Amino acid sequence: HDRNLTVHLVPHSHNDAGWLKSFEEYYQETTKHILTNVMNLLEREPNKVFNWADIAFFHRWWIDQTPEMKNLVRNLVKKNRFVFIGGGWVMSDEALPSYKENMLQMRLGLDFLQDTFGVRPNIGWQIDPFGSSAATVAVLYKLGFDGFVGNRMSQNFKDKMASEDGFNFYWQGHQVSKNKD
Repeated sequence: HDRNLTVHLVPHSHNDAGWLKSFEEYYQETTKHILTNVMNLLEREPNKVFNWADIAFFHRWWIDQTPEMKNLVRNLVKKNRFVFIGGGWVMSDEALPSYKENMLQMRLGLDFLQDTFGVRPNIGWQIDPFGSSAATVAVLYKLGFDGFVGNRMSQNFKDKMASEDGFNFYWQGHQVSKNKD
């Protein structure tokens, strides 16, 4: 096919809040180092941008930081060089939690970001859950998100999108009002 293809490279890190190890084990062994290294890299390399979705881990790292590091991060966020995506406390399991549980954990993360940085992500980011729930689109709609990045979908669905108009699709979920919980 002769068609233009737009490729987006999205530097990010995914950190499970609970899978094979405890939250604190993941934090101590990997996540705190990832965040510190990313901030140091962004400080040295002014043309770089990094995206972060796992707010519980970021919060855990944030409370341990010096005033100097916090100022660096605030500056990076203000310049859209350290960008929050998703915004939930965790990347929610979509199979078990209810709509209200998903809404609660999203609000916890979003409120922290708003209170700390005055920012609110507008792109949903669910790259690791095992499947997608109709409740997810309802939560994102209710919270005013503009788009969604997902990963775990059937290969048949991915192949169909690739052979048609690309990987954009209109996701319809449960009917919800933006004015009600």
